[in-house]
Amino acid sequence: MRSHPKKIPSFLKLTWLSPLFLRTWKSPTLLGWIAIGVRFANVAFIWPLALRAFSEVEVAIWGVFGVVAGLQVIIDNAFSDTFVRIIAYARGSPGTPLTETSSERLATLSGTMVRTYAALTIIFLFILAVFGTWSVKHSISLYSGNTEGLWIAWLATILGCITIVWANQYAAILVGVNQLALLKRIELFCSIGMVLSTALVFFFKGKLVGFVLTQQFWILIQYGSYSWMGSLEKRKWKQPKHKFRFDSNVFLESWPVVWRSWLGVFCSFGAVQISSIIYAHYGSVSSVASYLFAFRIIQLISLTALVPFQVKIPLLAAYYFEKKYSLVVATCRSAMQKSFGSYVFGFLVVGFFGPFFLQIIKAHTDFVDLRLWGLMGLGFFLERYGGMHIQLYSVTNKIIWHIANPITGLIFISLCWILFPKLGVFAFPTAQIISNLAFFNWYTAYHSYTRFKMKFWPFEFSTSLVPLVLILAYIIATTFFNIA
Repeated sequence: MRSHPKKIPSFLKLTWLSPLFLRTWKSPTLLGWIAIGVRFANVAFIWPLALRAFSEVEVAIWGVFGVVAGLQVIIDNAFSDTFVRIIAYARGSPGTPLTETSSERLATLSGTMVRTYAALTIIFLFILAVFGTWSVKHSISLYSGNTEGLWIAWLATILGCITIVWANQYAAILVGVNQLALLKRIELFCSIGMVLSTALVFFFKGKLVGFVLTQQFWILIQYGSYSWMGSLEKRKWKQPKHKFRFDSNVFLESWPVVWRSWLGVFCSFGAVQISSIIYAHYGSVSSVASYLFAFRIIQLISLTALVPFQVKIPLLAAYYFEKKYSLVVATCRSAMQKSFGSYVFGFLVVGFFGPFFLQIIKAHTDFVDLRLWGLMGLGFFLERYGGMHIQLYSVTNKIIWHIANPITGLIFISLCWILFPKLGVFAFPTAQIISNLAFFNWYTAYHSYTRFKMKFWPFEFSTSLVPLVLILAYIIATTFFNIA
């Protein structure tokens, strides 16, 4: 007798859920905003518990761990962004049927990515084992208690970092095929799990070691899930004729874009990260703890604010490939509005309420000078401005990172060298502001404006002008009127 496929129960189809929930469940943008809320919950509730439980030395160690771990962006960012664009080109717009040609192309890309990311993981492991260990050794040596647990926490951090680098190939696959909603759902669930479990760590009087180990556990879960879901996506590409093999032609095709992007990321993001690591070796414990805490907050705000723009990159690449340039500009304008708006909101909330909040919870670490916070906010805002313009231009697969960022990085490093003896820690954001204005901002904006024939004032008035004015008003208020 012929068997009939079983009917799927209606409750498994999720039709019983409200339309709003279903829309949120399938929307990468809405899920991204919810994930942003969870991140800020982490900052608002978990970080204060950490600041109250940790000594100044522990806060400094925590800060150095975070800054060193952030170096993974330098190792991987250029490859991930490049492969996302190539996958998006090969896959086409969302909903487009997968042809045999595109399937073969995607399978070859996948095989090339596996070998590439294996090499990146090994390289980053070596960097963390040598430079990373040197970076954290000084801060750990200042700890008066048993340091064995701190070294275990550092080993766990290394494991989490190399897992991120390896799994980012699968994240790139999911982004490239426009499975952003799935990616954001995983991120959201793991972020919630991290917040709840770290809260339990402090409830049971846990210290820095337990805090770090718990966070690394959820990083392993999150990026392990990316690997699993990305592997499932790859199975759709493999046909009987197609093999996941390394193709030197594919690698060489992407390499000119990759090395330019990598050099750019290293000379901009890397220069700022490394300057913080070096300052941790020379500043006092209290000043290092305050600065690295503020640095991590402003960096978190900056990276979080990038989400509304980042989720649109595959769509921008697909629109450009299909020569729908007006849609590229309209989508970019909307994404930039959300990114700049969320950045300035986070910056102002922390700037106005951060110092009072640390006093209320009786944290062992003070908030940075408000004038320093204002300059840091402006420096990262300008970096984000140039970064989004350069990403917009990069959807054309023409890369200018290798020109824009090394020149900007050279100006930044030179200014830090000159200004640090006179300004101290204020030298870092000052150098960041000047270096961005001197070259990075106008150079990147010029290319995107010229390529997509955008008009400067109408575009900037609707995207960056109001957030910039608010940041400048904060700087003026804290510098000249002692208001905040």
